[in-house]
Amino acid sequence: MFNPERYLSHEFGIKQGVDASFFRDDIVFGFGRRVCPGIYVGRDSLNLNTMNLIWAFDFAPLKDAMGNEIPVSMDNCEKKGIVPVLSPFTCHICPRSQNVVNIVEREFKEATETFVKFERDLAPADEKWVNEVRGRL
Repeated sequence: MFNPERYLSHEFGIKQGVDASFFRDDIVFGFGRRVCPGIYVGRDSLNLNTMNLIWAFDFAPLKDAMGNEIPVSMDNCEKKGIVPVLSPFTCHICPRSQNVVNIVEREFKEATETFVKFERDLAPADEKWVNEVRGRL
């Protein structure tokens, strides 16, 4: 008898007793012989950027006119290809301290020479913003 519930007991949806040691939770990098060779660079870059954002900024929900936090639903997702992504939402992002602001601005300025060669295809609005920010530093 067909019993689909038997697949619910495993995180990858396979039946009990199957060797799942080769399964990964990051299928976006491919699988089997066609796995992306840049998987480690991709994962490490994502982790480092996430850690830097958490180090530098406080993230908080926006507040309504009464001062109550506007909740962000983690269940509100859009399907983009095979990967569901969180729908856009609003939040309050601010630097953790003036020292952090100084460090981020200094690093942004020092990275100019590295990144300027990749900025030739920027949208006009983005190019204007980058030039304004660099002009203030």
